[in-house]
Amino acid sequence: MCWDQITIKRYSMHRSLLLLIMLIYSSGDALSQNSLSLYSATHYGFIFPHSQEVQNTTGARPFGIEAGVMYTDTSDAVYNTCNCFTGQGMNVTYFDFDRDFLGRSFGVNYFFEPAFRIDGRLQFKIRGTLGAIYLTNPYDPVSNPSNQSYSTHASFFLGLSS
Repeated sequence: MCWDQITIKRYSMHRSLLLLIMLIYSSGDALSQNSLSLYSATHYGFIFPHSQEVQNTTGARPFGIEAGVMYTDTSDAVYNTCNCFTGQGMNVTYFDFDRDFLGRSFGVNYFFEPAFRIDGRLQFKIRGTLGAIYLTNPYDPVSNPSNQSYSTHASFFLGLSS
């Protein structure tokens, strides 16, 4: 999906709406704690029709849900390697774009997220993401000429955020 054609203002009602489970693993070092966590989030926004070709998306209110798992490694070995703790995981997403001609999307991605400690309670995190999306209703000149936002069922992406 071409995100420069559909801009979704992402509202996260709760960054972690529901923390389902937190497992803490202990290695030989008592100061070392690794964790596995499951999370979910909801997203709500609007589509900004930035050109005449996509004016038919005016008023659309996309809604999405996300669920994922993250493993955080806080071992001394990792910290001594990069002066950070690392997290990595996968998540799945579902979005309904609020217009039949736009359809829905199903996505899956892998992420890697090092966390650098700045102060005793302050961290800086940066997340790299690699993923794929399946879109249900792409542009077709005969069956769906209204969708000027994306033209294939599958899309792949790379992301970087902090």
